Amino acid sequence: MKNSLRYLLFGVIATIIIFCLPFFVIYPKYLDARNLVKEGDNYVSLGGYKMGLDKYIKAENSWPLYYFDSNLQQKMTNSKAKLASRPSIIIYFKDGSNAGDVNALSNELKNTPGVRDVKYVSKEDALKIYQEMNKNSPELLKLVTASILPASLEVFLNEGASKETILQSVRQKPYVDSVIPISD
Repeated sequence: MKNSLRYLLFGVIATIIIFCLPFFVIYPKYLDARNLVKEGDNYVSLGGYKMGLDKYIKAENSWPLYYFDSNLQQKMTNSKAKLASRPSIIIYFKDGSNAGDVNALSNELKNTPGVRDVKYVSKEDALKIYQEMNKNSPELLKLVTASILPASLEVFLNEGASKETILQSVRQKPYVDSVIPISD
C-alpha cells in the first residue's frame, strides 16, 4: 500500500512537471523570440534593415521553429535585399567637377578591396530621385531643378568592409564637396 501511494504520488508529480514544463521553460523562450521579431519589424519599418535583420536572426536562433516560418524567412530575405541595394557611402561632387576626375575616382574606388560596386548619379538622375521621393509634395517639386542638385557616386561595400579608409582618402580630393557614410 505504501509503495503504490509512492508510485501514485510520483506519477502525479511527474505529470505536473511534464505538463508545466512547456509553460515555464519553453513558452517564455517563444515569447522572447516573438518580441525579437516585433523589434526587427520596427527597425525595418524605420529603414534600419541591418538592425532588423540582426533581430530576426536572434529570434530564429532562440526559437528554432522560426526556421520553418516562411513569413520570417521572407522578412529576412527582404531585409538582406534592401541592405544589398543601399549604398554604403555617397560622394557628392562640387559644381564644375570635370568628368575625368569623376571617372578616375570611380575607377580608383572600383579597384579598392571591399568595394562591391560604384554607381554614378548625374544631376538629372538626382532630380529624378528627388521627384520620386517628393511626388506627394508638388510645392517642393516646383522649387528644385537639376542644376542645383550635385552629381554623386554611390559606393556599395561588401559586408564587413571598412568605410573609414575610403572616407579618409575621398575627403581629401579637391573636387569632392562632401562624403556621407550611410548607416546600416
